[in-house]
Amino acid sequence: MKHWKRILSALLIGAMALTLFAGCDKKVKVEDELLDQMADYCSTIGLKVEKEKDNRIAETAFHFLSSRCTGKLDKNFFGKTKNWKWTPTENGKEFLALLPDQETSWYRISWTLLPSDPKSQYYKDPQVIAAAVMQDAFIEGTNSYETFNSSLIFEDTIHVSIAQGKIGGYTYCLVIQRRSSVN
Repeated sequence: MKHWKRILSALLIGAMALTLFAGCDKKVKVEDELLDQMADYCSTIGLKVEKEKDNRIAETAFHFLSSRCTGKLDKNFFGKTKNWKWTPTENGKEFLALLPDQETSWYRISWTLLPSDPKSQYYKDPQVIAAAVMQDAFIEGTNSYETFNSSLIFEDTIHVSIAQGKIGGYTYCLVIQRRSSVN
């Protein structure tokens, strides 16, 4: 009986490890697919795309957003428009303060609401998630916030940082794009 318990225990540990590695692999595939799609898109407008060394910028921003935002994330979190003038909220000011070299860099923060069920068809193909993120980040821009000093000139490389998780009870993919100034 002890022998069967050991075998069963080993099988269970192996299955759990396989599940963990398969889940990590999907996230890496989504990030790789997203970077590929971004590079293809940006090459058409004369820009290059590079992944940040690590996802620290996006992870820090994600932690801030998840601790402050209690519902669905929208542009009103960052600021309000009144009489055609954009005014940052306190949350928006604090968020921008987290971004390295914010005064001298161009930033676009975009977020995509993802289905909360990991068994959804949506998660079976990394191209589907990457296409949805591209739609929000570049094409429509409805779920994105951009900040930069218009008097500066920026390099032609976009550095990308990505994080995924829950904000206000909703599952999001957060993408932060950064271009440094050349002045």
